[in-house]
Amino acid sequence: MPRLHRQAEPADLPRIVDIYNATIPSRRVTADLEPVSVASRVPWFEAHRPDAHPLWVVEADGDIAAWLSFSAFHARPAYARSTELSIYVDRRFRRQGLGGYLLAEALAAAPELGFESLLGLVFGHNRESLALFERFGFVRWGELPGVAELDGIRRDLVIVGRRVDESASAGRCARNRSGQALDFALPGWQAPPPPPRAAIEGRLCRLEPLDPERHAAALYAADGGEAGSGSWTYLPYGPFEDFAAYLAWVEQCRRSSDPLFYAIVAQGQALGVASYLRIDRGNGSIEVGHLHFSPRLARTAAATEAMFLMMKTAFELGYRRYEWKCHALNAPSRAAAQRLGLSFEGIFRQAAVVKGRNRDTAWYAAIDSEWPALRAAFQSWLEPSNFDPQGRQKTPLSGLTAPILKRCG
Repeated sequence: MPRLHRQAEPADLPRIVDIYNATIPSRRVTADLEPVSVASRVPWFEAHRPDAHPLWVVEADGDIAAWLSFSAFHARPAYARSTELSIYVDRRFRRQGLGGYLLAEALAAAPELGFESLLGLVFGHNRESLALFERFGFVRWGELPGVAELDGIRRDLVIVGRRVDESASAGRCARNRSGQALDFALPGWQAPPPPPRAAIEGRLCRLEPLDPERHAAALYAADGGEAGSGSWTYLPYGPFEDFAAYLAWVEQCRRSSDPLFYAIVAQGQALGVASYLRIDRGNGSIEVGHLHFSPRLARTAAATEAMFLMMKTAFELGYRRYEWKCHALNAPSRAAAQRLGLSFEGIFRQAAVVKGRNRDTAWYAAIDSEWPALRAAFQSWLEPSNFDPQGRQKTPLSGLTAPILKRCG
């Protein structure tokens, strides 16, 4: 996502105050009970400096649509490494991902600003704001019951917080004796173990190590031969002439440890295949690929959960980077990568020859510092309450992951 925000200027203050005042009647966002004046907010504005406690605004359609402030927490020296975040979005621009965008940018900027802890103070009945923070890995650090009285009703104040990732704050600006910039150190880094050749359990599906006897017939029946030929276009193999050819391929896959293949079992039978590949333990990098979903699995919640389980297992094992690569012409795969929260990293031109044709490869990835927000997004989307009685989603996953993406393409 391109950078949308900038540091606020004095001329922006009236609009910032307008957006703030518009939230007061709701009694859900701020503890002020009456509108504040621009003059009363001048000291607050002047306390926000770009290098210490920034105040950002986002412009849209020629107007300021949202703002975010970093504020001193408790204004005591011992809390200098902590900051309180406040986000306000104009009602005309809500549900467009601006709050998530600003929160993601705040997380990215925190190390350079010297902050180690980020906090938010949110009324307990403001569920939307609590959900936003939770999607980005914030957890409840405290609750002050009944401390606010709004129109005669006692309201709780929830303190949410998140530590800035040590890997993100440890020495990004370090330099060697020659003055050359160095990236952050990884003290105590250890290579993660290989992914397990064992079942991975979910609520809607189960990933099982691919086995010819247990899975081949069901997979072939679901979408193994010519009937599913279109789904094999961008893979380096398939479609298969007959079951014998497909079985031989499954047997070959079963013997491999990189790629390490799994069958996706849902609705009581094997309906798809996925794998880990390019398993680079020394650098903590792993790729998901060789994805083939039958029509019964494609575009279902079980398919999404399978991808969540693959990502979850990789990051919990200690991998730092989770990759997705696909043919640059495979538009559905590229859209799927971004829906799952993997950021676009570029096109490798003439990267391979597949089935006698050139292949440009599109690269996508997520890294470990993004995992808490991604995990929260998946968990929120997979909640049964996110689906109506007909199984239709209420909130799309793309709406939850879009703010996490660093770049689209």
